[in-house]
Amino acid sequence: MITGPVEVVKVGNALGESIVWDSRCNSFWWTDTLQAVVLRLDWSTHEVTRYPTGRPVYSLALTKDPEWLLVAAAREIGLFRPLEGHYVFVAAPEMAPGLRLNDGKVDPWGRFVVGELSIAADGPPASVFRLEPSGALTRLAAGLSAVNGLAFDVGASTAYVSDSRLGSIWRTPYPRTAQVFQRESSFQTAGSLSRPDGACVDSAGVLWSSQYGDGTVRAFGRDGSPLMAVSLAAPHATCCAFGGPDLNWLAVTTASGGQQTDAHLHLLKTDSRGPGPALWGLTT
Repeated sequence: MITGPVEVVKVGNALGESIVWDSRCNSFWWTDTLQAVVLRLDWSTHEVTRYPTGRPVYSLALTKDPEWLLVAAAREIGLFRPLEGHYVFVAAPEMAPGLRLNDGKVDPWGRFVVGELSIAADGPPASVFRLEPSGALTRLAAGLSAVNGLAFDVGASTAYVSDSRLGSIWRTPYPRTAQVFQRESSFQTAGSLSRPDGACVDSAGVLWSSQYGDGTVRAFGRDGSPLMAVSLAAPHATCCAFGGPDLNWLAVTTASGGQQTDAHLHLLKTDSRGPGPALWGLTT
């Protein structure tokens, strides 16, 4: 499934997260939460541009307007225009103290699904919310601790969500009309050294899960069966997405595990293909 050596792009991240491919500008976008910047890798030149956000951004998504990104800050969701550094408030979920927003993805129908993280291990339970283009918010799930790994399998009308503290990934039915994450089945991703972080699903329905703790990306079938694992030259893999002109490159963000800025972007050429980018506000 991996067809060549891993390419490392030196980007100097502390905590890279939430990577997405934008075919409109032929680029990968992602965030470095600890440095409060959004980054863009131009595919044709491999030039990396950094855009200060003025606040930590925990996840981001593309929108129908190519000049704006949807971003999840600590306790609110807003629109961010990288070229100008302009930020506009969109919505704030009802959140208990001790929680912040974390991983987020656009679903196949143009709605932003974002989870919470309980800052303390024994803190309040975390939820998953869905933000409609209208600004309306729906609580899809509750009772979690550290929501990560949100991903959507379009062909199977399925969503995935993981809890990094529990080390589990759940699979849930997710038709367009879904009002709740039912979490019907779950599976463990690896041993005690790693925790499931950001994830994506390819066009064949394979789930690719970044592992924080052992620097691997693990692939799973729709039934949760392990298919393969790829080791990176990094201690922590944080998020992954397919991109490139043919959607066959898996880009993986990493983290240093501290304040050091020695985490980089890893590019893996595969024989798989991604489904293409999803845009917030797209309702087809």
